[in-house]
Amino acid sequence: MAGHIKYVRKRKNGIFEYHRRVPTSIIGHAAAYQKAFNSRALFRRSLGTRSQAQAMAEAQSVHTEFERLVHTANVIAGISATLPSAADRHTRPVTTAFLDKLRIAMQNRVTAKWRRLKISAETSATARETLSDMEYERELSASDLRDVLLNHNPPKSVNLPNIVELAEAEIENELLYAPQGSTAFDAVCRAIREGLIAGERETDDMLSDSASSLPSNSMQAAKHAPRLSEVVDAHARVLTKKRSQAELNGAKKAFVSLHGDLRLNEITRRHFLHLCSAEASRQIGGKDSDSVSRPVSAETIKKKISLLRASINRAIQTGQFEGANPAAQIDASMFARPAAPHLMPEKRPLEVQEINSILKHPWFVGCESETLKHRPGQYRLTGMHYWVPLLAIYTGCRAGEIGGLKVSELRLDDQYPHIAITNNEFRSTKGSYTRLIPVFDALLDIGFADVVSAARKRGSTRLFEDWLPPRGNVDPNGTAWSNASLLRSFNRTVIPQSLSDRLQSGARREVTFHSLRGAFKTMLQRKEWALPSNYINEVVGHAKDGLDQRYIKSIPISETYPTMRGCNYKGIIIPPPPT
Repeated sequence: MAGHIKYVRKRKNGIFEYHRRVPTSIIGHAAAYQKAFNSRALFRRSLGTRSQAQAMAEAQSVHTEFERLVHTANVIAGISATLPSAADRHTRPVTTAFLDKLRIAMQNRVTAKWRRLKISAETSATARETLSDMEYERELSASDLRDVLLNHNPPKSVNLPNIVELAEAEIENELLYAPQGSTAFDAVCRAIREGLIAGERETDDMLSDSASSLPSNSMQAAKHAPRLSEVVDAHARVLTKKRSQAELNGAKKAFVSLHGDLRLNEITRRHFLHLCSAEASRQIGGKDSDSVSRPVSAETIKKKISLLRASINRAIQTGQFEGANPAAQIDASMFARPAAPHLMPEKRPLEVQEINSILKHPWFVGCESETLKHRPGQYRLTGMHYWVPLLAIYTGCRAGEIGGLKVSELRLDDQYPHIAITNNEFRSTKGSYTRLIPVFDALLDIGFADVVSAARKRGSTRLFEDWLPPRGNVDPNGTAWSNASLLRSFNRTVIPQSLSDRLQSGARREVTFHSLRGAFKTMLQRKEWALPSNYINEVVGHAKDGLDQRYIKSIPISETYPTMRGCNYKGIIIPPPPT
C-alpha cells in the first residue's frame, strides 16, 4: 500500500483531505518550524474531491510536498529526517481533561449494566434472576479481576479487561498522539485502570444498596458538553462585523489545529497557554517589499484568547456548559516576543511639513494622465484622489467613514454647516456612535461646497462614487474601504515618494492615511484654540473624559461649530483645487 494513503481522511462535508502531524523533532526548532510549516503543528491540504479514488491520486503530490518540507526543515535544523510514523495520523495531545473524562467513561462502562438491572429488578422477576446470576459469576472471577486491576497482570480470559487493548482502542478512536512506550500511553492505561477500579467499587456499593443506581450529573455533563467549534460558531452568529467574525474563526482554527476540536469539559487552562506560546513563536509579514517580517504582537495574541473566552462565556451564560471558563485570567502578553524597535517604529501623526510634502505629489498639483497618476504633468485629477486626503486633513475622518459618506450626510446649508457620520448602508460607525463634524472655513475656502453641489446635481448617493469597494462588495458591516486601491496607492506610493528622505527603509510604515486623523486631532489641540478636550473628542469620535463621559451623550453642533470653524494648520499650503 502506498505510504500516503493512511494520511487521507474525509471531512464532515465529504471532501477528502491530507492530514498529517509535523514531527516533534521539527517543532522543537523554532526557525525550521516557522520556515517550513509556518509554526503549524498540523499539515492539512484539501484534496478537493469526494471521490476516494481521485483523492488517493491527488494525495500523492501532497505527500511529496510534505516530505519536501520535512527535508527543508531538517536541513535548517540540522536534524535527522526520521519521522515518528506511529504518530503521524494521531494529532491530539493527551490532556488532563481527557484523562478525567476517560476515567468517568470507564467507571460508567462497569456500572451501567448493573445499574440497569438493579432498576429493572424492582418489577421484573427475569431481571432479578439475571442479576443473581451475574453476581455469582462476579464472585467467581473476583480473584482474577483483582489480579488484572490491582496487580497489573495480563488477563487470563477474554471476559477480563485488557488494559493495553482498551488503551489502543481509545487512542485510535480519539486520534491521540500517544505511541506505545510513551508517557502519554502509560497515562491513558492508568486512567483506564483507575476508572475500572472505581467502577468495580461503585458496583460493590450498589449491590449492597449503599449507593444510588442513578447516573451522576457529572457523567451526563461530561458526555454532552459542546465542542469548541460549536460554541465559537454560535458566538460568531451574533457578531455583526465581518472582521470580528473572521478574527473569531481564525482563533478557532488556531486552537483546533493545535489541540483538535475538544469538548469544553476537556479543555484546560494549559491548552490556552500552549496556544499563546504557539502563536508567539510565529513570524508574520515580509511577503512583499513594503511588509516587515516580525513576531506576532501581544495585541494579536490577546485578541485571539479574548474572542475564544467570550465564546465560552456565552456558552456558560446560555446554559450549554456548567464548568468554569478555562480561558479566564490569561495574560497573553507575557508570551509575546518584542519586535526590534528599528523595524517596528510607533505609528504617529503626520506633521504639517510632511503634509505639505504630500500635497506636492502629482495627485494634487498635476500628473501625466488619468492612468499615470504618480508621474508629474499638467493633467489635474478632479475626483477622489485630490479630495479624499483633503477631507481627511480637515475632518479627521477614518477611511471607512469617508468611503461610505453619503451626499445626504453633507449638510452645508445648515445654520451650522457640518458632516453627519452615521450608520448607513455603505458602512457602520465605530461603536455605532453618531457624531457631527463642523465644516471648517478652510475646507470651504478651497471649494469643497462646489464638489458637494456637483455630486447632488449628478444624483450621486455617495460623495466619492469613483472610490470603489474591494471586490465590488458593499456591506455595512464589512466593507474594507481602507483596502481599496485608492488607499493602497496613497500608503504604498504617494507617501513613500513624498517622504522618502524622512522614512526609514526596511521598517514598518510609521505614517499612513490614518495618520491624517492624528494630524487633525493634534491641530485641534494647539494652545491658541483653547478648545475643551471633550469638544475635540466629540468631533474626532474618541471617548470623552471625566464626568462628560457619564452624563453627556453628545455635544451639540451648535457648540462645536462656532468654536472650531476657524481652526487651521499652522503653515499648511493647500494647492489650488482642480477646476
